[in-house]
This record gives sequence, C-alpha cells and structure tokens, in this order.
Amino acid sequence: MLGKSRRRQGLVRSGRFRLFLCCLPGLFPLAAPADEAAIRAELHELRQSNQELRSLLEAQQQRTEALEQRLERLATAPPPATAPLPPTPAGQPKSAYDAKAAYIEPAPPILQNLIGLKRKGEGSSLLELYGFLRLDGIYDSHQAGLDELLGYAVSPDDPAFDNDDFYLHPKLTRIGADFNGPTLDSLGGAKVDGKIEIDFYRQFRESESRDEFRMRHAYLKLAWEQFYLLAGQTFDTISPLYPIINPDFGAWALGNLGDRRPQFIAGYTPKFAGGTLGFAGAVGQSGANSSSEGDDKASYQVRISYQRPLWGGAFQAGIWGHYAEEGSYDSDVIGADLILPLYKDILTFKGEVWSGKNTDDLRGGILQGVVAGEELDSEGLWGELVWKINSHVSLHGGYMIDDPDDDQLVQGYEGGSRARNQTWYGSIQFNFDPVLFGVDYIHVDTEFEGARDGELDRIQAFVQYNF
Repeated sequence: MLGKSRRRQGLVRSGRFRLFLCCLPGLFPLAAPADEAAIRAELHELRQSNQELRSLLEAQQQRTEALEQRLERLATAPPPATAPLPPTPAGQPKSAYDAKAAYIEPAPPILQNLIGLKRKGEGSSLLELYGFLRLDGIYDSHQAGLDELLGYAVSPDDPAFDNDDFYLHPKLTRIGADFNGPTLDSLGGAKVDGKIEIDFYRQFRESESRDEFRMRHAYLKLAWEQFYLLAGQTFDTISPLYPIINPDFGAWALGNLGDRRPQFIAGYTPKFAGGTLGFAGAVGQSGANSSSEGDDKASYQVRISYQRPLWGGAFQAGIWGHYAEEGSYDSDVIGADLILPLYKDILTFKGEVWSGKNTDDLRGGILQGVVAGEELDSEGLWGELVWKINSHVSLHGGYMIDDPDDDQLVQGYEGGSRARNQTWYGSIQFNFDPVLFGVDYIHVDTEFEGARDGELDRIQAFVQYNF
C-alpha cells in the first residue's frame, strides 16, 4: 500500500511539473521572434566589424613590411648617379638641396631620427641624428683679447681698449650623429658605438657669413661590462666639467682647462660602495692649441673618479693629471673636479681646481705656455652654483681665476705679460624643450705685469632649438 501511494504521489508531481513546463514560456518568454531577429542582426554586424578590423590589420602589416624592405634597399643600394647641381645664385638659398632631401618619406614614429645602416659582416648599426640651431648676440663694454671668443680683457694701454663691440652669429649651431652599433661575439661581447659631431666655429675667416665646418668629435668606442676602449677625437680625459658661460670658447683662459684632441682612451668602471669607480688613461696628440706639424709629441692623461647618487642628486669627484712633451719643453698639470648636490637635484655646486706648467695647450696660463724661454707656472680654479627653480628656469652664478706666476712674466703690454684673470658671472636660462633661451653676464678683470689692468663687462643672449 505504501509503495502504491508513493507511486501515485510521483505521478501527480510529474503531471504538475509537466503543466508547469507548459505554462513557463507564457509566464517568462525565452526569446520572442522580434528579439531573436535583433540579436541575429547585431551578431551579423559584429562579424562584419571583425572582418573590417582584420582587413585593416593585414593592410598595416603589408605597409610595415614594404617600408622595411624599402629601408633595406636604400641602405644597401649604391647612391644614384646625378648630374652636378648648378651653382646657386648669390644671395639665394640652396633650395635644390632642400628639394633633394624632401623626397624622403617620414619614418614611422619608432624610427624618427634613426637611420638604419646595413653592411656585410657581423651586425648592423643605427644612426641617431641630433643637434641644435642657435643664434648668439654678444655685447662687450671694452675690447676683448680674442673678440667674441673673449679670453681676457685688454689693457687700457692698448689703443683698442675703449672699443665696445657687438657680435651676432649662428656659428655654435651644431649637428651630430650617434652610431648605435652591434654587439660583437667575436670580440667577447663588445658593444660598438661611435660619434661624429660638427659645428661652424672657425676663428680665422674672411667673412662673417662664410664660416666652415669644425670637427668637434669623431670617435668609435668598444664597451664591455666594465671596460671600454675609445679611439678618435673627443674631449680631454682631464678637466671633464665646463661652466655654463662663454660657450664660444669653453671659458678657456678664464680658469677652465681641457680641449679636444685625437687620442686613444682605455677605461675601467667597476661598481663600488653603491656607486661607480672610474679609471681612465689616454694617449693623445699634443698640439690642440697649436700645429702638430712641428716637434709636438704624444700627451698622456689619467683620471680616477667616483660617482654615486647622493642627497637626491648625483655626486661626482675626480683627480687627474697630464704630461706632454712639446718640442723641447715639457707640459704637466694636476687637478681635481667635483659635482656636489646640496639639495636634491635642485641646488648643486660644481667646479675644478688645478696647478701646472706650460699649460697653454690645455688652455691655461691665460694662453701663455713658454715665456722668455721658460715654462710658465700657472694655477687656477672655478666654481659654480646651480639653482633649478623649476622645470623651465635655472639660475647659475660663479667665480673663475687663472693665475700665472708673476715672476716669470715679461714687463710691459706685450705677449707673456698677462698676470691674472678673475671672472665673476651670472646666468639665467629658460628651457621650454625643444626651445632654450638664455642670458649671461660676465665681468672680467685682467692684470698685466708692467701695464695697467684691463676689465670688461659682457652680456650674451641666445636662442636655441634642439632637435
């Protein structure tokens, strides 16, 4: 009886369940015919959109491959033979050259400023162009010894002392190329790099509008993890820092040392105490400030340095030395450099100090090396305080001195009589990248042995577009 009762209840429940299923579509419609049509239409539209996106991606891929093939052909093909361009009429721009450059199709954003160089052998290179366009305006209250280069103030005993001069020139305009080369397994994993850089600053010229190219840098570099070799022309290993002022002459003869010269440099940069030690030695050509066609011989330079983050900024200190034979005379110098953050990267001090003899090839001794047949002893220093007010404005102020030995100088206003250069300066710069503006004020006092002291005030303003 109990079993029959349970079966009856199961049938009743089963019947009720069937009735519920029959009524369910009326109570809760799963999909009305109109809704089903809308869903199908939307699905069709999505499929169409997917197809369009797929076609667009395929077209972009084909264009990318075509551009890569074109770059490869341009890099490997010999230059086309072209007829010589006709001479440009006087007073007119060389528009023909501009037109020849204009045909090049702009590279994709990731390749802007980069040119691929293909060659046979192990790896290829990328060439990254950089530089700036610049115009400088200079006013001097009295005659400068080296005109727009500055150098020193002439004595009132010079007839040109009262000349106030004005210069306007674009000669500091610069263009350079960094070579980003391959890593060579055949040289133990050496990374190959290089640089070529030129500007238009030639001191000796016939016309202000006919300046020529001047080589600044031209070198190659092989770098391993902690060791590097550099061969070519670049800055001296010694005196690595430069003041903000006098870009025409690098503040040479005012208290700063160092020039550019052909040289071979070997360096070692191990990690140490949270920073990096630096050991560098260079063998270069003497005669950076004179002809190398005479009796000039090799120059030798060394520098030991240490750098690390400090107080929210970058700390750097170095000691260095130089020795060279210049004809029948010797040249030597020892010195030190320092960059000290005083408050994060907002307030920083930087400067150098040095002492040596026959330092004119390094731009010391107020450009006096040998006086009356004797190697001239000199010493100097400079220091600059840098205050970055914000991301756009920075202030700079400093002092410099170049002080030859008075006892070795000649009397009167002649060569070899410049006894001391003292310079105070201030500068303000406005950086609205890529455009840079600046104004410098420089006061120079030059003492002479046996002649009246000279002085001048210089105001130099510039505008620069970096690229």
